[in-house]
Amino acid sequence: MTVVGHEAAHQFDRIIKADNIVSNESNDKQQQQSSLSMDSEYDRIRAACSKDEDWLRSSVGDAFFAESPQEVIASQVGNQYMRSSMNQLRLAVSRLNTGVSSLPMSWFLFFVELFSAGKATSVMYGYDTDVGMTTPYEVSIIRNDDGRISKLGFPGEEGCSDLVVRYEGAKIVGLVDSSWDCILPSAPPPTKAPTSAKAQTTPNNSDQQCDYTGYAAVVATSAGCSTKRQLCQAALGEAADIETRQQILCQADKPCGNFAACVEEVARSKGCSSHLSILAGVKNLRAGCATLSSMSAQCMLKMSSEISDQEACN
Repeated sequence: MTVVGHEAAHQFDRIIKADNIVSNESNDKQQQQSSLSMDSEYDRIRAACSKDEDWLRSSVGDAFFAESPQEVIASQVGNQYMRSSMNQLRLAVSRLNTGVSSLPMSWFLFFVELFSAGKATSVMYGYDTDVGMTTPYEVSIIRNDDGRISKLGFPGEEGCSDLVVRYEGAKIVGLVDSSWDCILPSAPPPTKAPTSAKAQTTPNNSDQQCDYTGYAAVVATSAGCSTKRQLCQAALGEAADIETRQQILCQADKPCGNFAACVEEVARSKGCSSHLSILAGVKNLRAGCATLSSMSAQCMLKMSSEISDQEACN
């Protein structure tokens, strides 16, 4: 699923590019909405990077991202953040505490902001399953007066203290607690209980009725979803441009659409339709599609040409 996550994360470039207007609509920036432009923050952090350790990938570094700027988000988010956000955060903390670079922490909080939609909560990913999918879990956010994330709160009552960041202007200079560490609960936080009587009596909407072993056995077979997953990955690997990748990811009759539909159908048949760890991969795959489909053709053209034209995107 790493390949699928990587290709899906390419679509976040468009979301970042579209967020080029500073919002001042909220009077409570710490709890309600970020006042920072994602586009300008991306440019600021990227311009400050000058060495391999400034980036949150260990296998590639500064020269790679300088030559392939389209991989900045896809690589750091799709390959790392959406696989194990906590491991990526620990790397950022280590580099900050040892004085190697504060920019990995800037990147990490940028990713948290990206998944927050400007609100007081965001999503991190972890709990890798035996079928290669991860589970999203919610984290709380507090922002400082400049609109930058200054505090993250994690699930679980023990073993995971809040992460509090110190700034000088826009630059992160350290943590309030340099000994910070986090041990997440051994299992993902439970999903919210059904609220309607109908949902409570429908096995397909209850994780308690989920035959996870049966689900995993089916999707792993060629008669299940494994062949469709291979076709999805192969199609993404052969795609020549971003438009082709977008079609493969977002159109229901294309290889990745077929794979997503297969996973959803098997989950439904095994009573696992609300099982987050199963459906997280499908959600990741489709993450950018709703936003893309709602954009006007003129806006898409402007963004693909990297021309800033706010009116085209309203």
